[in-house]
Amino acid sequence: MCFGSTTALLSVLDALDADSWALSHGITAELLDVDPAVHRVIHANVKAPAEVASALAEVDVDAVLVVSNHSCLDLYLSMGLPLFYVDILYWMGGPKNHSFWQHAESAFAQRFPGIEDVALRATCPPCLVGPLIRRLPGPRRQSEGTLAQLGGGRSKWVIPGSNSHYARFMADCISDLKDLPTPLRICSGSEAIQSIGGNHPIRQRAELSTLPHPAMMDVLSGSSLYITSPGLNAVFEGLYLRKPMLFLPPQNATQVLQLSVYERMGLVSTGINLPDLIDGFPTAFESLSEADLTAAVVAHLPSLAAPTCRRRIIEHIEQQRREWPSRQGARDAFAGYLGVPGGPDVAQAILRWWDRLWM
Repeated sequence: MCFGSTTALLSVLDALDADSWALSHGITAELLDVDPAVHRVIHANVKAPAEVASALAEVDVDAVLVVSNHSCLDLYLSMGLPLFYVDILYWMGGPKNHSFWQHAESAFAQRFPGIEDVALRATCPPCLVGPLIRRLPGPRRQSEGTLAQLGGGRSKWVIPGSNSHYARFMADCISDLKDLPTPLRICSGSEAIQSIGGNHPIRQRAELSTLPHPAMMDVLSGSSLYITSPGLNAVFEGLYLRKPMLFLPPQNATQVLQLSVYERMGLVSTGINLPDLIDGFPTAFESLSEADLTAAVVAHLPSLAAPTCRRRIIEHIEQQRREWPSRQGARDAFAGYLGVPGGPDVAQAILRWWDRLWM
């Protein structure tokens, strides 16, 4: 059961090779519905405990695997369901002393800069694992074309085409980029793709689509240039495939924080984050709560459409194209810090639990 990073869940299910049911909704369900690692998707709002309780009344499960969603953890524990919990954003936010860290069968956190300090202060620290990405395709003999990855686009606070036009703004910028390797493909969640608009000029140059994750990785493996929003797994996948990778501005709170880390670690030069692009964006963003930082992002995102801001984005992306060979060493070092993919480690903990259960 997962809300958040779909590929983090799938990285565990790939290694688990068990009869897995996913309780999911939104962009996560959109992708899990068509993924071979999931045997059945139960559509329910995993942020609503009453709806989850109703869905669970119809099924018989051995245990619950949760990825970065706190909403129903007390419900699962009250039902006596063994809980395996994975936090992909453990490095950010406040103290991690909720009771579920103590009562979970096993708890894991995806390694990221700053996580060691947070874990040291925790009453019950999780097991730190490498990036929760799936097994990646092998290198292609010949790569061509450009993949622009805009993320799912939706969260509990952000609704593409309603309070966020990020996908359309980025399509505007990509339209202005010259000499991109062809073919050009833009991928995102279906709502974000629809929000770009049927008459947008980018549709004359690019194929726009929402892809199942295996197909997305196949496209990325075969691309010679990768343009991405500053997420987590999408960036990790580019790092581990060693693709020439260009960063777009953030579209949500976590991406603002993540991009600041990528800048600090030397993966990309400063200048593409929202405080650098938009006058009035909070410079002390690291001290804000996720809700307050999200509100600031949503309020300021329309400024990305301003001609001066759009020009600065395009200039920075072109600068990244010139600089990326000199950034490869920092990117390799960052991948080395992250370590080997951690999905099999989480899966092994679940399998050991099953072995004890049936001994």
